[in-house]
Amino acid sequence: MLPEIFIIRHPETINNKEKIIEDPMGGDLSEYGKSQIHDAVKNLLSLEISKVYSSDSARCKELAEAFSNESEISINYDSMLREVNSGDWIGMKKIEVKKLIAQNKKPRHGEDLDQLMQRAKVILNKLIQEKGRILLITHGCLSKMIIGATMNMNAYEADEKVSIKNCQIIKLDLKNLELKQIPLIQKRKN
Repeated sequence: MLPEIFIIRHPETINNKEKIIEDPMGGDLSEYGKSQIHDAVKNLLSLEISKVYSSDSARCKELAEAFSNESEISINYDSMLREVNSGDWIGMKKIEVKKLIAQNKKPRHGEDLDQLMQRAKVILNKLIQEKGRILLITHGCLSKMIIGATMNMNAYEADEKVSIKNCQIIKLDLKNLELKQIPLIQKRKN
């Protein structure tokens, strides 16, 4: 039996508000973002979550720690749940990055959308082995890829068609997930 998986995007940051590409680890919450935490925790408590995985970024940790304090569920921090590393695009306006992506350009010193989708599929492959109600506390772009993967979208479709707001909770639909499309990381034989 497949687990029930819920995903929540971190609270709003100052850069989210300004529509600026953010560093995967940083991100100061905006005043509105700070105010989102209480309601998000209340909503999450109603889901009767049994296990929590969170990005180890500051903006996710604030929500994760608030939830853990109320639920007494320990948090499993995982660097795989970090936001896309946009490399030399960090600090740029999102509208400018969309134009670069439309021109098939990729960031230097970072990940492109295809690499992010592969990471999302590895995450899903691990999670479907679990039991219970699982919560992922993560980021916008990675959330789009995880949700898109459950709908058998490619990275660019997911980026364009999937949307998730700050502190929005989405239950993933794993029924139509084509597991054969999710690659396992295999150790290299020497």
